[in-house]
Order: sequence, then structure tokens, then C-alpha cells
Amino acid sequence: MPARLLPGLGMSHHVVVCPARMDRDFGRVFRRNVATAHDCYGPVVQGDYEGQPQNRVCMVGYAAPIFSVPYRHRLQRWRPQTDLGHIDVETLEYCTYRKDAFSRAAIGRWLSNVPPSNLHVLDLFYWEEREGNWEAMGLAEWDLARESFAPFNCRQFLVNALSIPEKDRKRPLYPFHESLMRHMWPEVLSEPLNPPDEGAGLSVAIRSLDQLREKISNKPPRTMATPVTRAFQRHPWLTDLARISWPTTPPAAPDRGSPAAGGHGEANG
Repeated sequence: MPARLLPGLGMSHHVVVCPARMDRDFGRVFRRNVATAHDCYGPVVQGDYEGQPQNRVCMVGYAAPIFSVPYRHRLQRWRPQTDLGHIDVETLEYCTYRKDAFSRAAIGRWLSNVPPSNLHVLDLFYWEEREGNWEAMGLAEWDLARESFAPFNCRQFLVNALSIPEKDRKRPLYPFHESLMRHMWPEVLSEPLNPPDEGAGLSVAIRSLDQLREKISNKPPRTMATPVTRAFQRHPWLTDLARISWPTTPPAAPDRGSPAAGGHGEANG
């Protein structure tokens, strides 16, 4: 899509090629720059560092999911029996894929301190416990490679956006998002939004079987569950992760001062 859209806007399309694995020297700097950096993102950060045009600012969409009702969409699709008017600890555990006692206690404390308001508790939870954590970490990790600007990271904008009726800010059409683009830069709408999948019959059948299996097993969707992210998963540095034998019990806490590496809960929804 960018390759079709950008020439009409008078811009060049740059393809950033990421290495299969971080170089050892780059990895050393990457981990020293952010103590809790995630190794799985290192090759992408290195690709940006080496391939991004210089003297540019990267405008990112961080914070936009806060007003795009992602948790309600997930619950309506995978746990339709959930009463969205009465959110409990178990529901928030499901949203975060956390079932351990420590996380349950932390979620319970957070939920017990939420004051009455006209803001849906799922939106507030996503704002404070998901986006405020995960995306802040992402900005810190990418700071080594690029100068980033997150225009949605504005409290007044987020408060105003959350006051818009839910039906106007959620998938599949996202009317509010389209209205913003039409007002600020209508030319970017010359290409379709979220075009339908054009995959082969086999890929459609495999996706349908995956969804059926997940519904029967009553498990949340896998991290790489969409056609785009599934294609991204085929990148060598991600497919190699499947060969790792992950422990079935939580690892011991690292020694103080040693770098901690982990994975994002959603690359995670």
C-alpha cells in the first residue's frame, strides 16, 4: 500500500531491510541503551538504525489504540458471554493473558481503586496498564535508531477522542479515524482503507480452521493471528523463536543489575 500511495503524494517509498539477527556489537549497545530491552525487537531496531533516511522524524501511531476499543473487540469476538457493563478481575486477566497469582493481585488492586466515571474501565485499563507500559517501552527501545513523534500522546486529545461514540472509533470502518484524515490530509484517502484480504483459497481455509480450533478450545487468539502479522512472523528472526524450548515454569528472578530480556504480552493484540 505505501508503494502505491506515496508517489501520488510526491514522496519516495523507502524499504528498510532488517537483518535476521542483531550484530553482536549492535546488540551490546542496544541492551546498554535500555536495560530491559527485548532481544526479539533488536533486529528491527538495527534495521531502522541502518536504513532510515537521515534527518527525518518518524511519526508513529502509539496511543491511538486507547480510543479504538481493542479489549472490547477481543472480548466480543472470543468471549461473547462477557458482561461488558460489569468488568471483573477475571475479565482483565483474560485481556492480559495473565493467570498467575502476582498478576491477579495487582489487577485486583488496580480495579478496586478505579473511581466511578463515564470512562469505560476497559479503556482506562488499556490506557494505564497496556499502552502506557508497552508503547513507552517501545519508544525507549527505538530511541537508539530514530527520532520518534507520537501525536496521539496528548491527554487532551485522548480525553476528547474517548468522548466520541464507540461505534465511530472502532473497526472495521473507524469513521473517526477516517474523518481525521479527511480533515487534515484528504489525499491519503486515495487508496482504500483496510482492503479485503486477497489471499489464496488455501490461506483462507487455514485461517478459518485456526479460528474454529481456537473457538472450540476456548483459548484467546494467538499473537500472530492476522494475515499481516502472520506474514511478519515469517521473517527469519521471528521464525527462529519457534525453535526455542520455552520453560514451563517461571524463571528465577535475575540478579540485581543483570539485563532482563522478555517478550511483549501482545505483539499481543
